Amino acid sequence: IAGGSGGGDGKMTFLSPLPLETLGLAVELLGVAGGHFEKHGLDVTLQEAKGTAQAIQTLLSGVAPVARVGQIDLMTAVTDSNRPLVNIGTGFRTTALRFAYSKKNHPINAPEDMAGRTMGVPSEGGTSDKVVSLVLAGAGLDPEQTRRQVVGLTPGTFDLVQRGRLVGYVVS
Repeated sequence: IAGGSGGGDGKMTFLSPLPLETLGLAVELLGVAGGHFEKHGLDVTLQEAKGTAQAIQTLLSGVAPVARVGQIDLMTAVTDSNRPLVNIGTGFRTTALRFAYSKKNHPINAPEDMAGRTMGVPSEGGTSDKVVSLVLAGAGLDPEQTRRQVVGLTPGTFDLVQRGRLVGYVVS
C-alpha cells in the first residue's frame, strides 16, 4: 500500500490477530529471531492486533503494509471498501479455525447440533462469527437462529461448554 509503513528503507510492521507467543506464528517468529528477514534487508517488527478486523483497518490506514488475516475478512474488506488489498500467500492449507466442544456433554457432529443453541466466538462479526454462519447456511439452516456470545480463549470458556451454557466455541 502506497504511503504505508516502510517507505523503502526495509522497516516494516507485520500485524497478527494471533497472540505473538503462539505456535501459529512460528514462521514469522523464526524469521525475526533467526535473522532471516534481516538477511534479506528487512527490519520486521511483529505487532499484535486485536483480531482480523483491526488488522485490516490498520492496513487500510497505511500504518502497516502486511498482516495475517482470515480469507473471509480479506474478501469482505475488498468487496465492501473496494480497497487494493492483495493476498500474498498463506501458511495454511486449511482454515486455522477450530470448533471446540465437549464430545461427552454437548457433541457437535453436524451443523444441526448448533442450531438454536449458543456458540462462543472471539469477536462479534469477525471471522469466527462468519464461519459459524457459513457452516449453518451451508447446511440449509438459518444462521440467525444460533446465538453468539463473545468469549475469550481461557479454560473458563470450556467450562461454559461443559455446563451447557455454550454448545461450543470457535478458536484460532
